Amino acid sequence: MKLNSFLDMHTHTRYPGKSFVKELDIEKAAKNGGYSEILAMPNSVKIIDSIEALMEAREVDKKLDIKIHRTGSLTKGLQGKEPIDYREFIAQGVFAFTDDGLSLVDDNLAELIFKTIKNEDGAVFQHCEKNCHTSPGDIAPPNDGELLTPIHSSEETEILQRDLHLVAKYGTRYHAQHLSTKESVNLIRDAKFNNLPVTAEVTPHHILVNNKNIEDHRISLLHKMNFISPYIELPKKLTVKQNLIVYGKLYGVKKLNQRIEYLIDKLRLNNYLNSLTGELSSSQKNRVSLAKSLINNPTVLLLDEPTASLDPETGDYVRTFLENYKKEKKISILLASHNMNEVKRLCSSVLMMKNG
Repeated sequence: MKLNSFLDMHTHTRYPGKSFVKELDIEKAAKNGGYSEILAMPNSVKIIDSIEALMEAREVDKKLDIKIHRTGSLTKGLQGKEPIDYREFIAQGVFAFTDDGLSLVDDNLAELIFKTIKNEDGAVFQHCEKNCHTSPGDIAPPNDGELLTPIHSSEETEILQRDLHLVAKYGTRYHAQHLSTKESVNLIRDAKFNNLPVTAEVTPHHILVNNKNIEDHRISLLHKMNFISPYIELPKKLTVKQNLIVYGKLYGVKKLNQRIEYLIDKLRLNNYLNSLTGELSSSQKNRVSLAKSLINNPTVLLLDEPTASLDPETGDYVRTFLENYKKEKKISILLASHNMNEVKRLCSSVLMMKNG
């Protein structure tokens, strides 16, 4: 069977130069991921800022059973002070230039480089981080003080805004690397709307609850998640209130009574608080399960058919509640549903499953 393969636009071979990465592991990793071609960044052990370094890398590239496209650095030694000879790289078939991991910060140098690369028909690939040379950090969700050094989103957006101004001025082809903020995505969207020659990639940060290692912090991370499924029933012989108390204590919820009162009111369960859960209708059970799923104020909520068995009026109420709750609490929701109107209303991204 033959399938289309992919081109990975952002990879690191770490050669030329002595590296801990084994060349054949690069080929294996690419093929396992479905990639037959990769674009390699220039920040290797030996920086690719000269034709000599480029040729050295290509000698190793020939040994691998994947196609490796090369980039050159934007500046000599990735120092952001002096441009390389772009023309000689382009003569060797290298058209993309980046100081990946570092940013081209100097405004005057940026103007010169954008103009030069446009005239040579090349492209600028930019790591946007204003103080990367002096105070580098990470634009990411809260890291609980463990692994990352948080920096403000303006570190990224200020460089991106300047670069997009230069793209508009000179028409330079431009690719923004591993963007991390909503503001940056909106800037790229506006630039594309104005037909500027820009593309971008994003980091995985936007899908993370935080930057904790899942293997080391599995239990604490589970406390930040919850779910609802109509196919998993709550204990039938407990009342609605007892169920919420039990699950609230399992999650270690503080001010539990206050939290239960809030959910009971929002989900219209006041009349069933002391009723046995097993004696409720399907619609009532569904709302109790939704209350259970929100008892610990999760930041990631998994919903499987959240409005199944609900009458139209209650179903609409629950959808409105979820819309408002998501905006208010700024949580992420993964929804599985056969109701396409519900999907359209609640989801910003949709994946269709066929023969699943």
